[in-house]
Amino acid sequence: MTHRPSTLYARSDRRQTCNYEFVMVELACSKRHVYNLFDRGELKGFFIGDRRGLRIYLDSVEELKRRNADPTM
Repeated sequence: MTHRPSTLYARSDRRQTCNYEFVMVELACSKRHVYNLFDRGELKGFFIGDRRGLRIYLDSVEELKRRNADPTM
């Protein structure tokens, strides 16, 4: 069983987000690849300050997983 970091963040008035560690586990990829996907616009998110890093929208991760599962999309 793979350890899934408990790094989901949610507020009732905002979209649910996660950090790069969660995305790494979900997509089975490296930290660098997560940042490359973000830079290319394949993952949507935002940066929080200098130290707290990147937050990725969870629906963006789910959409990327769907696109990778069905290459006709």
